[in-house]
Amino acid sequence: MLAALFFFLLYRKANLALEQVSLAKTDIDVDTVVALLAELEDTGAAIIERLENKQAELEQLVELLDAKMLAIQMALEAQSAYDVAHKLADQASTQGSGSDPRLDQQIAAGVPDSLAPTAETELAPKHALVLQKQTEGLSAVEIAQQTGLKLDEIRLILNLLQVQSKT
Repeated sequence: MLAALFFFLLYRKANLALEQVSLAKTDIDVDTVVALLAELEDTGAAIIERLENKQAELEQLVELLDAKMLAIQMALEAQSAYDVAHKLADQASTQGSGSDPRLDQQIAAGVPDSLAPTAETELAPKHALVLQKQTEGLSAVEIAQQTGLKLDEIRLILNLLQVQSKT
């Protein structure tokens, strides 16, 4: 598509140049046509380069959006699991102090295995670094400045860690 646009622009500019020359009733020499074509090629190449840069920017934005959507989906799943577990725990506390095996199974079923904390749960290196900086009392902006991570990424990690600590 870019190539077609480029060639259309070349063709149109060449036609306009030829019309201008024929209207002025001057002779066209080969050097003038070659210069016009070279200028047209440079302009077309610049347009193609700008379009490719915009395409790369859009691809990066789509990747970022996909990552944010995945994080939102994970947070919603964690919140849903937390709500179910909290509701079942409330039911257990209103039913009495005795342990009900069926209720224990419901609570366990309410929290997906992927979200349930285990003894082997370890944080990713970035997450551990962000958590360490937060416990040192640094704000999200200060953490971003010290680690070189993006502020949105820091906020996302902190939000995910808060959701994990609630479950």
